[in-house]
Amino acid sequence: MVTTTFGKGLLLFFMMVISLAVNLDDNLITRLGLDMNYGLIAFVALVTAFLAAGRNLKVIFMIGILSLIVNMPVGFILNFGIDREVYFGLMASIVSAPFVAWLFDA
Repeated sequence: MVTTTFGKGLLLFFMMVISLAVNLDDNLITRLGLDMNYGLIAFVALVTAFLAAGRNLKVIFMIGILSLIVNMPVGFILNFGIDREVYFGLMASIVSAPFVAWLFDA
């Protein structure tokens, strides 16, 4: 099955918007110290979708699942035994890895 870059980006955008809107009081944006509003949610989701749209479909789903895990309530995440910021670091490294490789290659 061939998926387009636009389709993968749109899928990731909606996955990010939904995962950020699940827990509005304690999601990733509020833990970074920013005021919560839907415009900021859309901006973060759009930037993430733009950066990862050209990646493999498995990577897109991995980023979406990690985004869901990062934005869940604290009690849910502590059942896994790993802090939410570790999952955020993993998600950020997956999104930014091609750009870091590009910087070192140039």
